[in-house]
Amino acid sequence: MRKVPKFILIAISFLAIASIGSFGFQFYRARLSEVVLKKIDRLALRPPPDKTELEWAVNIYWTHNLHCSASPQIHASLAKLWEIDRHLDNLLAGAPNQSDVDKLWIRYEKLSDAGRRYSQRYKSKRDAIATEIAEQGMEYFDVDSYLDLLERDRRVDPLDH
Repeated sequence: MRKVPKFILIAISFLAIASIGSFGFQFYRARLSEVVLKKIDRLALRPPPDKTELEWAVNIYWTHNLHCSASPQIHASLAKLWEIDRHLDNLLAGAPNQSDVDKLWIRYEKLSDAGRRYSQRYKSKRDAIATEIAEQGMEYFDVDSYLDLLERDRRVDPLDH
């Protein structure tokens, strides 16, 4: 039987350890991304006094989509994702408003190219729909999408899962 050279065993060991570390890091980043998304959803239940519940749900719905489109579980540095997580903690501890949501969108623009592209493409659409919802209320043609967000978040505290 031929003996395996020592350097090959060392290389295989190194690759195995690096693979495990890489998988662990990716799992951690994906988990943090999921926690951040749940905190965004939780904002839907905290409308500011100057917005109707439905109008606020529009803003949070589109922010949820922004998070998913920015692909933080793949593209984000942990430092930037932690910054967003802390920002959301501050919002949830206080009284969030439209300016806070706009600042959150700016953070996502800086998070990844995908976040920047999504914001450029859909921020004005988000604002237009929020205005239509404010004017039309329950008569808005796609009101169910926004009501679903509110109902889902009322049934379950998103941070419990």
